[in-house]
Amino acid sequence: SSTAPRRSRRRRAAVMSESGQTDDERRILRGDQRRLHELIANGPTGDDMENLESGTFHEIRGRNNAMFERVNYTREAALDGINFEAITNRAMRQVDRIIRLNSYDAAKLCRKLREKCAVGAGDDKHFDWKMLGTECGACFNAVPSNSFLNGPIEKEIVQKVRQRRAPRPKMDPNEKEENPDDLRKMEKTGNELSATEEHLQVIARTLKRRCTAPGEGDDRRKKKVKKVCAVKFLVNPQSFTQTVENIFHYSYLVRSGKAAIAVDKKTGLPTVKPKDLQAGTPTPRQAILAFNMSDWRKLTREFGVDKGDIPHRKTPAT
Repeated sequence: SSTAPRRSRRRRAAVMSESGQTDDERRILRGDQRRLHELIANGPTGDDMENLESGTFHEIRGRNNAMFERVNYTREAALDGINFEAITNRAMRQVDRIIRLNSYDAAKLCRKLREKCAVGAGDDKHFDWKMLGTECGACFNAVPSNSFLNGPIEKEIVQKVRQRRAPRPKMDPNEKEENPDDLRKMEKTGNELSATEEHLQVIARTLKRRCTAPGEGDDRRKKKVKKVCAVKFLVNPQSFTQTVENIFHYSYLVRSGKAAIAVDKKTGLPTVKPKDLQAGTPTPRQAILAFNMSDWRKLTREFGVDKGDIPHRKTPAT
């Protein structure tokens, strides 16, 4: 199988002072460019460029392209642009000659009409308008052709049927209008609680149970444990999603003043504990917690969490 030749990379041309062009070479180039522009714009050579049968146009264009190869400075490049514009103007006039429509001389047309349509001789010679009408009538003796934007006239027009709006239902004059201010707030039962509210209650009960322990000796009353590890309480080793939900829902309890979170001064680890509502609602504060699946795996492994304090929730079957 034959392979196509590899295309060689084009070297970057050296310009300005890197080209090594002398001032004398530039002066000669500018003189050649100005003389070429004089030929294109004013001389007979420029008029000959508009002739389709002459090869002057291609010759002048080739000379200008050859001069462009010697251009290395902006001054000579500006002269090359002027010459290119002059060549373009000549090319436009050449195109005008190709698409030029037939033109008529008014004086010559009138003279030919008098010769063709004149009748009589001597003083009785006059112009026969009837003959002119007969001769010109053949040009207009044809059926005009018309075209319509909407297609042929025979096209069947389909009338659009407007749909009638259904009447608005009338209100019963005896019907009593309800006032939103008169509606009483209904208390939700245990069966009507949302999944979020139910989970908040589970977290609150679990936290209270973890932070209390039976007394020693005859004291059977429970004494409160100050705090528990936040990682072991909130992290669910079986589900990253439920761990995120536990942290998010616990923030609701903190905001409502039912729970608290702090950093142990001895260990430097976060701890959680229930809070008495009599202490008042804390000042709202917001913080952004960056937590991903990699962090969840590290916490589960480093703290040895085999089973979370908050019960694992089973996903309902679909």
